[in-house]
Amino acid sequence: MWIGDGDSTASAGDDYSDITFWWGCESTSIDHTDGEDSTASLNSDAAINSDAGIIGTNGLDCPTNYDFATLTDSTDGAWPTSSFRLGFYFNSNTWTDGCWFVHKRYDANNRFYAKRASGSEIYINYKWSASDTVTLTSSGAGLDSGEHFIELIVDDDTNLMQILVDGVSKGSQNTAISAFTAGGEIKIGEPSGCGESVDAYFDNVIISNDITRDLNALKNLTSYPGS
Repeated sequence: MWIGDGDSTASAGDDYSDITFWWGCESTSIDHTDGEDSTASLNSDAAINSDAGIIGTNGLDCPTNYDFATLTDSTDGAWPTSSFRLGFYFNSNTWTDGCWFVHKRYDANNRFYAKRASGSEIYINYKWSASDTVTLTSSGAGLDSGEHFIELIVDDDTNLMQILVDGVSKGSQNTAISAFTAGGEIKIGEPSGCGESVDAYFDNVIISNDITRDLNALKNLTSYPGS
């Protein structure tokens, strides 16, 4: 099983209650969240500026190793514990293999992260206990060729993990998974301290609790479409 395009337009009156998080990266204020934090904190040299803007005016600029934005999500309102679809714009000047670009963490045994893999690919890791981890690596992601909208899907109902780039599936699998523990933090940027060269822009970070929601269709909106 894999998920392709769903909604293709954003129209007045549509129901966007499945979208639990929307950050256009215009400032540190979050546009919409069902979680605890409404403001992102910026680590090290991470900044909101026009150089990083892909949609709208500004974006999140992560020019060096260990630059990221953090949000507290103790109730997992912003990032669901099991079925979720995460999307974000990514444009790298330099992003070395092994360096992360997103991390949801409660503790060492309950977390999800994505990083660059060898060959300009995307690797995702979902862990819900000390002994239970599922991973997936994309094929043909092409992260070195300018800006891309990346979508990452995990669904414990269907055991689906999937990676999409610009609306096209670049890898999926169905392996038994379970929900991880509620709570923790969301980090966007390079939170692992990989010690390697990184320099990239992020924009329009969106999370839905509906894995069929086509976030690629919403990626160029300059504001949260719901009410």
